[in-house]
Amino acid sequence: MGTISLNMEYFRNLEPKNLGTTYKQNITLFDDVDDDEFDGELGEDDEEMPMIRTAITVEEAPLESTPSP
Repeated sequence: MGTISLNMEYFRNLEPKNLGTTYKQNITLFDDVDDDEFDGELGEDDEEMPMIRTAITVEEAPLESTPSP
């Protein structure tokens, strides 16, 4: 069994033209939760084992609405 963390800041920096694109790729699983952050490139498979096959789609976050008083 392994673990992987995805830092949301990584995805906030995507160019707008790539929003809505689905990236299918292999991502390495790590055995240490303190050192398991994804640091690869979207769309490029990792080569280390063990790995999982993923599909990641980054979409623009909806604007926060202000609740009515």
